[in-house]
Amino acid sequence: MNKKLLAPLAAIALSLVILVTAGFNLGSGHLLGESRTDYFIKSIQADRVLLVEPNLLSFVNSNTADGSMNERLLSALEEIGQSYTVDSARPIQITKNIGTIVPNLVVYVQPKPLQQDIGDALATGNAVTVN
Repeated sequence: MNKKLLAPLAAIALSLVILVTAGFNLGSGHLLGESRTDYFIKSIQADRVLLVEPNLLSFVNSNTADGSMNERLLSALEEIGQSYTVDSARPIQITKNIGTIVPNLVVYVQPKPLQQDIGDALATGNAVTVN
């Protein structure tokens, strides 16, 4: 075969192999940035108000009742409780641009107090522990 013809054919073959491989990987969700969690926690007002919203990919793909989705959102309170003191939570409904009404959870929080008062620790010469 002619060398001028071989190089473009090799490039086309390599491109097809890459496209086919990428097509198989798209189905698994790894290239789409799909998260394995049922929810996302976003800060609305730093250290005061958080918004818990469902992972829309799992929300749209799941055929679960709204009650089940609310339970999934409420499970985020355990994770939030590790960093904050939860004052209250309020469920809300948001209409997304896909035309679907999606349950969300507004969580009112306060930062957890330090385990040991810094002033007392400095006065006594003890080490300060921070979460």
